[in-house]
Amino acid sequence: MIHLAVALHDIGRSREDRGEIDDHATWGMREGGRILRDLGATTETVERVQHCIHAHRYSNDVEPATLEAKLVSDADNLDALGAVGLARVFAYGGEIGDPIHDPARPVAADDTDAGATQYNHIHKKILDLPARMYTAVGRDLAAERVAFVRAFLERLEREVRGET
Repeated sequence: MIHLAVALHDIGRSREDRGEIDDHATWGMREGGRILRDLGATTETVERVQHCIHAHRYSNDVEPATLEAKLVSDADNLDALGAVGLARVFAYGGEIGDPIHDPARPVAADDTDAGATQYNHIHKKILDLPARMYTAVGRDLAAERVAFVRAFLERLEREVRGET
């Protein structure tokens, strides 16, 4: 069940990034269900995997109701935390042309959902991920990774201020 959900959970991500769909989790839930039905999966498997896909997305506020969905959600959140998560934030921000940091655009004054800069995105989304973990092991891993992110941000802030 989890392997299927992990394999299918982001099948709509590139379509969302291109602006073809609004919510990759909702689209992926439907498309993943179609794929699984075409492959002969049972109704129960299709429904459980669809729930995992739908509930994994940070911003759609669908609470994972099963252990499988909680594990997929935690894994997806952990993927966005730590060194690799930061690398992905900066790679994606560079791809779409967002600035890394703009002291004239503080987080508190940034009214965008995702953050107008990569720095703001980390504050608005990434630092919130540990509070969205559903399992004890997920919370433990998230605490370690968010500590790294916070240390990185402190260093970045010092360098932006010219202190190091």
